[in-house]
Amino acid sequence: MHGFVKVTFQPVGQAVYVPEGETVLTAALEAGLEIHIPCGGHGTCGSCRVVFSGKAPDPTPEEASLLSHTELASGVRLACRCALAADAVITIPEGTLRKDTKFLLHGIMRDVKLAPSVSKIVVDVPRPSLEDQRADADRVLAALNGHAGSVTPMPEALCAIPAALRAKDFRVTAVVDGGRLTMVEAGDTTATAYAAAFDIGTTTVVGMLLDLSTGREVAVAARTNPQVSYGDDVVSRISFSSEGDGLTKLHGAIVGCINDILAELCAKVGASHENIYQAVLCGNTAMNHLFLGVNPTYIAQAPYVAAIRSAQDVGARRLAIAINRAGRVVTLPNVAGFVGGDTVAMMLAADYAHSDKMRLAIDIGTNGEIVLGTALRLLTASAAAGPAFEGARIRHGMRAASGAIESVKCVDGRLVVETINDEPAVGLCGTGLIDTVACLLEAGLIDMTGRLVDPEDAPEAPQGLRERLTRNDVGWHFVVADPDKDRSARQVILSQRDIRELQLAKGAIAAGIAILLKEFGTTADDLDEILLAGAFGNYIKKESALRIGLLPRVPLEKITQIGNAAGTGSKLVALDAGLLIEAKDLSRRARYVELAGRADFQMIFAEAMLFA
Repeated sequence: MHGFVKVTFQPVGQAVYVPEGETVLTAALEAGLEIHIPCGGHGTCGSCRVVFSGKAPDPTPEEASLLSHTELASGVRLACRCALAADAVITIPEGTLRKDTKFLLHGIMRDVKLAPSVSKIVVDVPRPSLEDQRADADRVLAALNGHAGSVTPMPEALCAIPAALRAKDFRVTAVVDGGRLTMVEAGDTTATAYAAAFDIGTTTVVGMLLDLSTGREVAVAARTNPQVSYGDDVVSRISFSSEGDGLTKLHGAIVGCINDILAELCAKVGASHENIYQAVLCGNTAMNHLFLGVNPTYIAQAPYVAAIRSAQDVGARRLAIAINRAGRVVTLPNVAGFVGGDTVAMMLAADYAHSDKMRLAIDIGTNGEIVLGTALRLLTASAAAGPAFEGARIRHGMRAASGAIESVKCVDGRLVVETINDEPAVGLCGTGLIDTVACLLEAGLIDMTGRLVDPEDAPEAPQGLRERLTRNDVGWHFVVADPDKDRSARQVILSQRDIRELQLAKGAIAAGIAILLKEFGTTADDLDEILLAGAFGNYIKKESALRIGLLPRVPLEKITQIGNAAGTGSKLVALDAGLLIEAKDLSRRARYVELAGRADFQMIFAEAMLFA
């Protein structure tokens, strides 16, 4: 096949043909394989390592700077940089290929009345006659008048009316959404009325199917956000969206993901997508823009302005969302460029609009969204923590997938590690990273500046930990798991650089919290509660978070993990239309504090990086 090369990926055995000159990353995407690329394919992170069997292409300058001589000689290349010139067999190592991600599906649910915007009304319509020659649409609207008041018929409903009337002897079900007659169905279909609620996370997309007649969640499904193939973090994706057809690709990827989830939800309950009349979605401001197909470029450029703040109500057909052809898609409002609808959803789920308690809510991720206040006054901020909490830029870091070390503790002087799905250890995810650092701080093997100390200078530390400290040309590192000692697929280490990455991440969050407390005129002692939202906040050990200084020093009982609060917020709006008004009010009232523009940020950030 002239002009094309055949690439076979191992260990999956998947083969594809791609044009000569394409990168390994492009070939992997063609093969349906998702490679871990925190930098968005710009060749700066070195995470997308792959191994050529046989002769590998000559290294690029980026590869030469990021890979060791030994790695280069053994055929290791970077998927995003390496151009293919001949047929190749390429192995994607564990930790580079995404799989078996651990999803957080649920959050704490507040009480809500069942009052969705979508309702179904059965009406018996008088048959036409020579004496009554009213149009079919007029006939239906007149019959509805006593049940729903004045409604505006949508084009899809008008098209459906003639056949629906005559299919079931002029008994029809009218689907009404917020004063709009969106669909007319033959017979009595009131038993099948669903809405879908989504949390579009930077990493994970969660969808829930809700029975609008009972308010019950009848199915839930999740996927890794396929946009990760174009960058792990928001800024990388915004950058990609501004290049060529990048926006179209990112928009298409998330729409496809949502439709895949919808198909799974329907299959689980035996429903048709035509039975879903509304989809409510939230996400950070960039995810919101990419879903809507709106250019997010200026979010990442000072002064960081979003194109859209308000909630949107769009026809499902326009966005190609696979629900009822007349269904509506509602997106929750944003607050600012880096505080989006997912934060509004979190405030909604936590009932900020009605609480007089002083509460601090944090969704910890690549960007840590922070909310502080009461029903009377709300401050928000976004801390650019970077991807360390997701396992990126960590030497043996990985996402929360099978084999990731998720828990580390010292028991009777020895290290005990737990992995996701109890698989042999292959890397460290964010919770395992924090646990490891907290454990070494407690043992005195990391000092307050974040420096790994010589084990000879920490004689009080348990011998089982001290013997795991080893030294190489660049300094000390700590062996978290080793095939010779532990149930581990490979050696997993914590390096001095890894600790610095964690310090930067936790310092950004902690500084953001400190600045909001200062701006509000209060202190950590005045906090009634700290709410931890999102997957990372749900799985992190409270004690470890306190030990490394990620959170203010408060009693453990004041810290509550509220799970997928963003998804809960979307779910609430789908079940009670009045809560969309509440969400809009929270969006308007929450004041955004830009951390980077403050004169005191650098000093507070420097202090927050220390392990006090």
